[in-house]
Amino acid sequence: MLCVRTRVLAVGIVVAFVLTGAGGWAVVRRFDRPAPTVVETVKRVGDADPRLLPAKIPAGWRPVTHTGRSFFSVTYRAPGGQTWVRVAIALPNLPLPGAGTTQRTMHFRGDRAASYQASGGHRELHWWEPGTWTSHVGQQPTDRVPYELASDGMTESQFLTVAHSLRSIG
Repeated sequence: MLCVRTRVLAVGIVVAFVLTGAGGWAVVRRFDRPAPTVVETVKRVGDADPRLLPAKIPAGWRPVTHTGRSFFSVTYRAPGGQTWVRVAIALPNLPLPGAGTTQRTMHFRGDRAASYQASGGHRELHWWEPGTWTSHVGQQPTDRVPYELASDGMTESQFLTVAHSLRSIG
């Protein structure tokens, strides 16, 4: 009887070591995968084309990405988090202007009626990009994609540098 118990115990220990080793390997492999890049994440947005991202973001700025079937937003934050810039598929919704707010209509990326607004250090640019879009909101154009570029803490020159660096990622 002691021999059978010893053998069962030995087999149990071997099984435990095998499972622990395999499980540990699986856990290490799961966490060893690199996080998807911003481009890879935004490419998953299947109901909008083109998907635009800036090519000129200052070194050291960290992206935070949110996506859905027909939209995305990527906010790049400077070290310290006070200065940021965001590109997003978003319906135009400029904040109400206050004292000292500058507003103008401009020609931007094929949209002759793009809206630009600046108030203090906050800037927003809204335009419709030629392309295809399924909004899932209803009653929206399907032959254009609504884009927003917004920032806080950037000069107009810095903001426009990012704006003019927008490129389709495919």
